Amino acid sequence: MSSTLGEASQSYCPISCLSSIRVGLIGPVFHEGTLTGQRYLELLQDVIPDFVENLPLHQLRNVWFQHDGAPPHKISNVKQYLMDIFQNQVIGYGGFVQCPPRSPDLTPLDFFLWGHIKGQAYATPPPTLQDLRRRITYACASVTPALLHNVQREIQSRVQMLWWLTESILSNINQ
Repeated sequence: MSSTLGEASQSYCPISCLSSIRVGLIGPVFHEGTLTGQRYLELLQDVIPDFVENLPLHQLRNVWFQHDGAPPHKISNVKQYLMDIFQNQVIGYGGFVQCPPRSPDLTPLDFFLWGHIKGQAYATPPPTLQDLRRRITYACASVTPALLHNVQREIQSRVQMLWWLTESILSNINQ
């Protein structure tokens, strides 16, 4: 028996995907029920070791882990686990690089990834939970290293624009 889409909104939760410019997107990982901090940690512990073990060291140095400020991401065990694995290459709550609050224009998960996945998954209404999962999986698989490289360039462009605007504002204030 297949689930309806109404049931899907209550039972499905994709986990933030891992990505690297040279490797691509890893995921999605689906979870049934409410995602707690402990369950998030367990899912990370299930997914990350296989990812890390299968990468040459020179590629692992280019991997950054990013997640948002969702409550399950904020527990100390999650922060410690990610810092142990990725050292200073964690972006988001508790990471070495904090995401600017309420700045989706500087956060690639917000300005690109979720929009890209939603655009493909909901191009037409998915009739079942299984179809929605299939579409999300396909959308994640369509994220190539080349596409991630373009996202990286877009981030650099946005940061440069922000820097220029900040300098411009500060120079006007000082006059």
